[in-house]
Formats: sequence, C-alpha cells, structure tokens
Amino acid sequence: MFWDWTKKSFALRMKKRQAIAQAGWKRATCEYTSFHMVSRVFREIEEDLTAKDRKINPSFPKLEMPLWIRRIPAQCHFEWGRTLLEENYKGLWKDALALSVSCDPFNIRVWFYYIIGFLPYFIRSQLHNAEKKLYEMLRRSKFVSVLYMGKMKQSFMKRLFCA
Repeated sequence: MFWDWTKKSFALRMKKRQAIAQAGWKRATCEYTSFHMVSRVFREIEEDLTAKDRKINPSFPKLEMPLWIRRIPAQCHFEWGRTLLEENYKGLWKDALALSVSCDPFNIRVWFYYIIGFLPYFIRSQLHNAEKKLYEMLRRSKFVSVLYMGKMKQSFMKRLFCA
C-alpha cells in the first residue's frame, strides 16, 4: 500500500516537473533570444532618454559606430544564427541573422543564410555544405591575403578594446 502511494506520488511529481520544464523551454526560446534581449536594452535606453523628468537636454547628436566596429557583433550574431539554422531551430535563426544584417548590411554570407533559411531543411543542408566548400576554397586561394587582413584587423581591435 505504501509503495503504491509513493509510485503515484512520484509519477505525479514527474509530470509536474516535465510541465514546468516544457513551460520554461517555451519561455526561454520565445522571450530570451538575442534579438529580444538587445531590443529590450535599446527600448530601456530610449525610454530613459525620452523621460520627461530629465534635467539635461535630450537632444544628443546621433551616435554612429563605424562599420569596422559593427562587424564584430555582426559576426557573432551571424555565427549564432547560422548554428541555429543548421540545427533546424525553427524561427530562432531569424532574429540572430536580422541583428547581423542590421549591424553589417554588406555581409553577403548573412544574406545568403537568411534567404536559404526559408527553404526546406533538405535543400538548406545541401546549400550549406556547398557554401562551406566554396568558402574554404576561396580561403585557400588568392583571397587568403584579403581574409587574413580582415581577421588581423579584428584581432587587433579585440586586443585594443578587450585588453
């Protein structure tokens, strides 16, 4: 009799745990993507700047980051979005790739992945493999110096700002 009660109690607790875990997973994948977190930060900054009780003049000049600095977070968002796309997380890749495009709209690889993201998975995986081979081929060819200079510039910026 005691064992029957504990088995039922354990099964009931297990179902509750699974329901809580499922709800947590849904919330994490819907509310805590990189897109939502960055937009929340900018929304709070905008609300702070437009608050009526501010004592200072809110007419700041528009701050613009140079493109070569914006490429660093753009690359991070691109890698994240590409990984989500390759692992077939439905829809989560859009936010990361959209942030990458907003930081660096001239990155052709980001646009390529954004476009193939709307294709079925079996076609997407084939295009991804072809793009990977092409990228490696270009890396080994005469474009090595151009790619090396870009990476050297990024590593210099990381050492300069992150040291």
